[in-house]
Amino acid sequence: MKLFEKIPGTSKLGVNERTIREFLSDKHGSHIIPRSQGGSNGADNIVWEIGIDNLRRKAEVMTVGEQFYIRVYNAVDSITADCR
Repeated sequence: MKLFEKIPGTSKLGVNERTIREFLSDKHGSHIIPRSQGGSNGADNIVWEIGIDNLRRKAEVMTVGEQFYIRVYNAVDSITADCR
């Protein structure tokens, strides 16, 4: 449930399953601190991120700047998904 809460509110308006699936279609649950570096699988250590970006980072710790970018990107993506 905590990972569901990390989906931007604009993707959850009306709790339309199709809209949520569309938002998550290109996302991975990315670890902020990788498990290999002591990070957990807890929701507080995971953000929804574009899959290719997650794969490129490999086992590197996510920077604060990357976390901010992901939050902004997801907010915009959740709004523009309705326009597609």
